[in-house]
Amino acid sequence: MLEMPSGHVGTDESPVQAAWRELEEETGYVGEVIEYLGAYKISSSRINNDLHLFFVDGARKAKSQCAEDSHIEVVTVPIDDLVRYMTTGVCIEMAALAIYCLAQQRGLV
Repeated sequence: MLEMPSGHVGTDESPVQAAWRELEEETGYVGEVIEYLGAYKISSSRINNDLHLFFVDGARKAKSQCAEDSHIEVVTVPIDDLVRYMTTGVCIEMAALAIYCLAQQRGLV
């Protein structure tokens, strides 16, 4: 399954700070610019968490390595392939679909 980097916002950080941290910890990448796409509910009747969505531009491999985690394999996907995966049934999490749609609507992709 392909999924975007994710995690929890620490008590001493903002959602933007958490997004930068999670991106580097989970992927070993950093970005030039981060665009906040908004906060959304996954299922407001069952889960009370906010899902903060971001778009990062200018991603590049950081000097530090991603956290050692045997179940994470970092895969970069060209945007055309992402669109094809979304339309052909390749399993992609809902956050990736939402991020793509919001980024496209704002002219980021």
